[in-house]
Amino acid sequence: MTCPTCGKNLPAGMICTSCQNPEIRSFAEYEPEREDLPVKRMNLKEALQSGFIRFFDFDGRSTRTEVVWWWLFTVMFWLGFNYLDRLFDTELFSFFFTLLIFLPTLALGARRLHDSGRSGYWQLLVLVPFGGLWSPSHPEYDSAVLQVLLAILLVLPGDHGGNFYGKDPRRRL
Repeated sequence: MTCPTCGKNLPAGMICTSCQNPEIRSFAEYEPEREDLPVKRMNLKEALQSGFIRFFDFDGRSTRTEVVWWWLFTVMFWLGFNYLDRLFDTELFSFFFTLLIFLPTLALGARRLHDSGRSGYWQLLVLVPFGGLWSPSHPEYDSAVLQVLLAILLVLPGDHGGNFYGKDPRRRL
């Protein structure tokens, strides 16, 4: 098979990643969407296992369901540890919980952004200081605006089929 734009020889089922043709989406592994494959849905246990097992895995893709379950888990436990902090007049419980989930949350965020064809570096958006660009009297709101923007990027639908970052995580093969 040859690329229709640059004429490069490609293995069957692959789309050219070297010609930079804007009409052709740059997939490393092209996997057409197949309706006969069942959709994989994660439950809470599977999402938490994936989050902790793929602790340092910043490659690949993750589903929206996995992110939502992870968020529910972190919010529930953070509230619980925050309650314990207030009860014992300390901040150790929530501090150690935050340390525990920091890397898995970053890895999951990167994989989720990969599912929609974006780089995991988009997570660094929340670190950009704008110094009151949106609210000059309250510059601390700028971080909140960027966090909401990142949350929106994380819940956008992913690419159907394979993309540059891997196979579709919603389909079982």
